[in-house]
Amino acid sequence: MILGVDLGTTNSTVGYFNEDHWELIPNEYNEFLTPSVVCIENNGEYIVGKIAKEKIITSPKNTFYNFKRTMGTDRRYSCNGKDYSSEELSAILLRYLICQAERYLNQKVDEIIVTVPAYFDDKQRIATKNAGRLTNVKIERLINEPSAAALAYHHKNGNDGYYMIFDFGGGTLDISIVDVFMNVIDVQSITGDNNLGGVDIDNMIVDHFIKQFPNLRSINKDELSRLRSIAEQTKIKLSDVDEYELVFVYKNDIYRFKYDIQTLANICKDVLLRIKELITRVLKDAQIDTIDLTAIIGIGGSSKMLMIKQYLEMITHKPFIIDIDPQNAVAIGATIATAIKTRNNTVKNIILTDVCPFSLGVGIINDEYSVIIAKNSSLPCSQTSLYTTIQDDQSKIKFVIYQGDDYQASMNKELARIIINVPPLPKGEANVSLKFSYDINGILNVEAVSEIAQRNKTIITNNMLDEETIDKKRKELDQLINNTFYYPEANYLLERAKVMYQDVPINVREHLGHAIIQFERVLNNGKATTILRNCKSFSKYLDYIALSDFHVTIYDDYDDNYEDSSDDEDDKLLS
Repeated sequence: MILGVDLGTTNSTVGYFNEDHWELIPNEYNEFLTPSVVCIENNGEYIVGKIAKEKIITSPKNTFYNFKRTMGTDRRYSCNGKDYSSEELSAILLRYLICQAERYLNQKVDEIIVTVPAYFDDKQRIATKNAGRLTNVKIERLINEPSAAALAYHHKNGNDGYYMIFDFGGGTLDISIVDVFMNVIDVQSITGDNNLGGVDIDNMIVDHFIKQFPNLRSINKDELSRLRSIAEQTKIKLSDVDEYELVFVYKNDIYRFKYDIQTLANICKDVLLRIKELITRVLKDAQIDTIDLTAIIGIGGSSKMLMIKQYLEMITHKPFIIDIDPQNAVAIGATIATAIKTRNNTVKNIILTDVCPFSLGVGIINDEYSVIIAKNSSLPCSQTSLYTTIQDDQSKIKFVIYQGDDYQASMNKELARIIINVPPLPKGEANVSLKFSYDINGILNVEAVSEIAQRNKTIITNNMLDEETIDKKRKELDQLINNTFYYPEANYLLERAKVMYQDVPINVREHLGHAIIQFERVLNNGKATTILRNCKSFSKYLDYIALSDFHVTIYDDYDDNYEDSSDDEDDKLLS
């Protein structure tokens, strides 16, 4: 069995191709989206997903998120005396997703195709492959997220034309221009920002809110996490309502500020200007104008924001289309890619091309940048350039390999350094050829050969982990225990209640604390049917507190018989 995996910054999704159609695989909550959050408990158990997301507030030191942003770096996350890399945390998340899929399908998963941001560089792509290898499943193919989304849209409607794929997720922004014609999905150009996403908008709302109330400048990290979570909800709500009031409880005082879309746009002015710059660049690279576009296709959770839709339509004068759930589009495309790989008759005639997002080359004299593979070259590709000595009797040539598009070599991202021995000859007579090969996954290999001696061949494999290291890290991860709950919904409700306990005023807190204790008692001692019934009523109780903005009549019991409101009234509150 081969799976398609959208390994997202904020949420992750997994799917498979079932004979002639794609299917997404639900987790234990019967939800397709799994929060990309990992919590490692003090006893060595790990929790992934929905409950782990609540642990960001209740157990922040042991809980990790947004680690996709640090893939391919030396960043380490410390917990319980151990350090974890982004690859290892991603591997834990992948293991969870694969485990959920195997339970759902009742068969073993042998291979996965994983999506990555189009603007992921060489080291980030290799780190993603390393994460896959740590799960002990085969991972040969990486697909750019916008390309996967284009595949999903083409599979649904089959319309030809030029499309801008606007992939705005929780942590990254990718923009691609795609030419679709006769079952060929041809990526023309890519640009993006690996450090621009929905979380940045959340942070901007937090900063703005704190500026309104000087008393909040002293809040600690835990309280800041709570405020960030509320800011995220404010951002989401402003796509459904004209105005939304952010309410934050701190030291039993309630702080309120009303936000509307215009206020949000003013707060996020720098983000919108950055988006405009990237759109200008990607159109220029594709050598087209907005008039040539058929439409803009929005994917990624942050593209659902009404502010984003209105802004893009204003600057491009093209329709912004979301006719596939933007949070599922990439996973659907990855799933279709699995069918293409296995030559499924339903999709075997579809051809997906991709391009490299960065230029690749070396630094030469006077810090000039000698490009060997140009940005937006079709993948896979291979190019060779010849370099010569600049001094008499020079015995070595040092190459610094860069990735980027600045004319000054040192301003680009350094990937590797190599030194090649050459015969000591008069300057200009000893040569070295550099062959850059960029594979279908966007990963670079470099071959250097001394032309005269025909020796000193060097292959650069960057930081791909060797099998011994993979085995060692895999065994370390095996020591962690997968915390599989018998009643996942009950445990989620308990974590949610603990988070709410910190948010509500003191008069509500006493009653909520009592309810939490009662619910814990049921979880520890109740029978299955009793637990399930209490989950339903406890969930209703928590929803009532949240929807009523803490101004509620407090119920000492939360069984199925309490009458807090009619179903019709609940519908009004939710609308």
